[in-house]
Amino acid sequence: MLLTTDQLTYLRTDLQRLADIKYDPVLNELLDHYATLTEQHMDTGMSFKEASKWAWNDLGQGEGIQKIQDDYIANVQQQIRCRHLTIVKSYFRWPAFLTTALVGVLVYLVVPLIPTDYVIALLYLIVLTPTAILLWLERKLRQEPTSQQALVFENAAKHRNQHVNAVIISSNFLITSIGNESRQTFLQVHSMITVVVCMLLLLYAISFIQLLKERFDFRTTIA
Repeated sequence: MLLTTDQLTYLRTDLQRLADIKYDPVLNELLDHYATLTEQHMDTGMSFKEASKWAWNDLGQGEGIQKIQDDYIANVQQQIRCRHLTIVKSYFRWPAFLTTALVGVLVYLVVPLIPTDYVIALLYLIVLTPTAILLWLERKLRQEPTSQQALVFENAAKHRNQHVNAVIISSNFLITSIGNESRQTFLQVHSMITVVVCMLLLLYAISFIQLLKERFDFRTTIA
């Protein structure tokens, strides 16, 4: 016996409110199982509500169903960490190091030709770019809080707070604490170091964007 749209909505509401299922992939899979069990009980002559209660018990009720979501979150987060590490490692192969070194040398040669105020402004721009990327990522994923990719945001937020902001604070301290007499020489070296470090952080931030394109598989163990 096939369920109506209203009946499926009723079952979906059960999963969302009673079991607090919020991630779309696990919600859709549980709904499929829930509906199938309900249909099977209705085929024996039960009413929809009575059949749904028996199906709810078959699924494990609230705690059992919540455990499935907890397993899903832990499994997908583990996949995200492993995949993220693979992506980051791919950025540190020989071509990436060569490009970073060439940019550092270019900055070292060009900085003496640029007015100091412009150099400082460019440094702030470079330092803030990785954070801007992660803030954009945070806003994007907050618009889709029930998607699988929302779990990527949790990892991105942690690294934005722990790593990128530390670079902003340290760079700001170095730029504002140096004296005018040694500023140009200091900026020549400091700019090169900042650009190299921020290029690495930029690649790190971009890796989270690449993670958004990934899909992580997880199948429930419901019988």
